[in-house]
Amino acid sequence: MSNNNLSFSFGGLNKESINKHIISLLEIERHTSFSSWDKKNFTVELELKDVLSFILFIDEEVAGFSILSQKTKDCVHLHRFCLAKKWQGRGIGKIMMAESIKRAKTIKASYFSLKVPVDNQQGLNFYNNFNFKDLFIQDDYFFKVLCLM
Repeated sequence: MSNNNLSFSFGGLNKESINKHIISLLEIERHTSFSSWDKKNFTVELELKDVLSFILFIDEEVAGFSILSQKTKDCVHLHRFCLAKKWQGRGIGKIMMAESIKRAKTIKASYFSLKVPVDNQQGLNFYNNFNFKDLFIQDDYFFKVLCLM
């Protein structure tokens, strides 16, 4: 099935949607992340998290999520970015990243930051394709930044 035949929608990621979709969120996170989160991690309060973060639905099914917060006046940080394996390799991650960046720009952020494990070559390639630049390495993570100006 091509992406043209799919119905995409972005839903808010707040306490209500987390409670409603927690089983799907945890399942996606468990199969796509290098470290495991539990429900408590999803419900941590972060600056502007409810405004910036989202759940991706494809044909009304939870397909992925992006958890973002405002770290400083000028910087939005990506805490978690997960797409169910069945949707990977189809350009859908690019759609999610474009939406994440768009949301960062809505609050006039100048920078978009994230960290990725040094041994996650797929993730490194993905973020490098969006022109994220390496800031430093710490605790086996690359800290990367994208200039939004």
